[in-house]
Amino acid sequence: MIYQVPKEYNNSAGIYCIENTISNKKYIGSTTAFRKRFSKHFFELSKGIHPSKHMQSSYKKYGSSSFQFKVLEVIDESTPDFERILLNTENQYIRINKSNINKYGYNLRVSAESNYGIKHSKDAKTRIKGKKLSADTKKKMSISRQGEKHPSAQLSNKQVKEIKILL
Repeated sequence: MIYQVPKEYNNSAGIYCIENTISNKKYIGSTTAFRKRFSKHFFELSKGIHPSKHMQSSYKKYGSSSFQFKVLEVIDESTPDFERILLNTENQYIRINKSNINKYGYNLRVSAESNYGIKHSKDAKTRIKGKKLSADTKKKMSISRQGEKHPSAQLSNKQVKEIKILL
């Protein structure tokens, strides 16, 4: 993925776009730290676990060099009513780019603040309806998300051990 964010915007908030330079499809998102958000998207796409299955399959098909990450608009976090402005601006960009329509983009939702437009799999619908998971399934899920495998893990086990030794 090509990263085109000036360093001064790394920790800035605003609206960004991930564009497939071959199909011109776009994913529009908002963030409070562009660099962090870019890293998360890149990690999820490279590991094959991105929530947008449509974007994930395009990433697999065209490769990382066919995607660009770019800042569309920077929004000052000290702006009164910042969160509402951020979401409204994101929704405007989604509407303008039609990125929630499969033909034009990768956004799953019609609106950044609602789940309207999300189509759940049969498995997800079953879970939503309250079907209980077996103890064995819960244990397997727990194990699969431990340590370095956890999506939010920022340190490897080796780094943790080194820190403990230093302490």
